[in-house]
Parts: sequence; structure tokens; C-alpha cells
Amino acid sequence: MAYVLHEFKDTKASQLALSKAVSRDIKEEKLKHLALSGGRSPLGFFHFLRKEDLSWEDITVSLVDERVVDLNDKESNTNFIKKEFLQEKASKARFIPFLEHLNLEDKELLKFARSKFIQPDLAVLGMGSDGHFASLFANSLGFEEALKTTKNISLIEPQNAPFKRLSMSLKAIKACKKLFLLIQGGEKKEVFDRACLGIDTNLPISLILSDQEVLCNVYYSD
Repeated sequence: MAYVLHEFKDTKASQLALSKAVSRDIKEEKLKHLALSGGRSPLGFFHFLRKEDLSWEDITVSLVDERVVDLNDKESNTNFIKKEFLQEKASKARFIPFLEHLNLEDKELLKFARSKFIQPDLAVLGMGSDGHFASLFANSLGFEEALKTTKNISLIEPQNAPFKRLSMSLKAIKACKKLFLLIQGGEKKEVFDRACLGIDTNLPISLILSDQEVLCNVYYSD
């Protein structure tokens, strides 16, 4: 087992506990670089963490993954992070996006993202009901490459989700000193339980949960 499960009855309690755990690790271990996931699930966590008394001016924030859309689009993770996280005390943090210009060939998109990448100390992941994390969707174009590459960023084209994506590779995610996974609801708990049985590339999160090199703290609420 390469994970610790923290269970809560209430989503607010889970997200508050996660914010306290992340804040504590940043303080105690002097972590400087935080990678965050998009989507609506971590919204409460963002609102709790952005209020924490941290040396935000010394902290760099980046993304676990990004959709290749206009940065002002509501589907942009950059836009979401800026509006929902980089506020209040966290407004002092430095933010590094993966994407600036949409109208680039894939090779140039990757080149830019990789040039901006700084290895995070800590990453907070989410998980889809299909078992994907970051933008590592099973059977997507670029998925196998993202699992085996030594590069930090991969380009992913999901088969069953919109938008081309730029995502941290499996290697880059596993290189984080601290990993957290936030999930909620019975449907995702069933997926999580199946992923805990062993490595199954059809459930990409199993690659983290079964990896003995990295410990993932999982925060779950009903």
C-alpha cells in the first residue's frame, strides 16, 4: 500500500483538513512549490488554503494540468486558479502557467510548457470517475508516452473528454515530495477501491496508489 486514507462524513471537513495538512507540510518542511488541479471539486479546499498564514511571497504555484483553451475561457485551469485560489493571502504567491499562446503547433506547446516547468514539492490531485488523474486519461492519445517519458510535461488528447491537454507526466508527479488526492462521493470511492487492488492502466490512479516510491495522502468524504 502506498497511500493513507483519511475519511470524513462531510466535504467541508475533508477540504478543511486537507488545507491544514498542506499548510503544515509547507511550513514544517519548508516547501516552496505547490502544484494544483483544476475542476470544481477542490473549490472549498482552495478557499480554505488561500486564508492560511504562509510565507506566500516565497511560494510558487503551478498546475498539475491545463486545457489548451484561451486563458480567459471558463474551462481554463489557469483562469480558475487565478479567480478561486490566488486571492486573499495567496494573492502574494508567484504563478507559473503552462500555456500562453493557443495558436502553436503541438511541438511548440510542449516546448513552452517544459521550459516553464519547475518540479513541484507538493501536488494536490483530483480523480475522475473513470480513474484518471491530472490529464492522464486511459487510452488517450499520448497516455502511454506520459507514463514512460522522462520529460516533465506531456501532451494528451482524451478520447472521452473535451480539449487537448498539457499534463505533468507520471514521472514528474511521482517526483513530488508530497502527494495528496482529494475525492468525494460514493461513485468515486468505488473507483478508488478498485484502483487500490493493484496496477491497472485502465484506472490510471492505480499507478499512484500502488507505487512504493511515493506516499499519497487521500482525503475522502461521502
